[in-house]
Amino acid sequence: DIEKMVKQNYATATIAHNSIGELMESPAWREISTLIKTHGLRMQVQGSPTRRNSITLHGHVTSVDIVKSKITSHLHDIVSFGLIKDVKWVRLEGKRQEEYESSVVVLLEHAFNSGQQEAAIEHNGQRYTVSLCDHDNMEEYPAGRFGRGHSGQVVVKRIASLGRALDLPSSWGKDESFKLVTLSPTSVEYQ
Repeated sequence: DIEKMVKQNYATATIAHNSIGELMESPAWREISTLIKTHGLRMQVQGSPTRRNSITLHGHVTSVDIVKSKITSHLHDIVSFGLIKDVKWVRLEGKRQEEYESSVVVLLEHAFNSGQQEAAIEHNGQRYTVSLCDHDNMEEYPAGRFGRGHSGQVVVKRIASLGRALDLPSSWGKDESFKLVTLSPTSVEYQ
């Protein structure tokens, strides 16, 4: 019976996320809109025009899954980009400081926030293990050498932006949480 077959192949999926509005204003939205039209889906957006917070898709089960997956992927990218603006990870090799690329930052930040002891990364075409056990002394090791008596030569630091707690300079004493400095009203720092 046709009605039964339509019900079996029909699906509804709701994607709720605080970044829906940001997604709809991004260049990725054109691709998603094209997919929705190509797959013949019906879409409803919930929330006010300034606070869109969910999208509901209606249509064939396979088409709904394809578009939902694409929306979820783009939302992940938006969240990751926001994360990258707030936190950076650097490697210190001697006096040289180098920032990790964004894909590595996302991986390290996820491992750090979920309490993992180490993270496997790829940087400049090489595989490494980053020890996250001691947040004050994190190190990067060539893959496969972690925990085998190999001394890490690269120190890894997590640097949070002003939106989060900042690491204090290592030259400060353990009991120091601020420095009092007198600035001249004509100095560049004062402006």
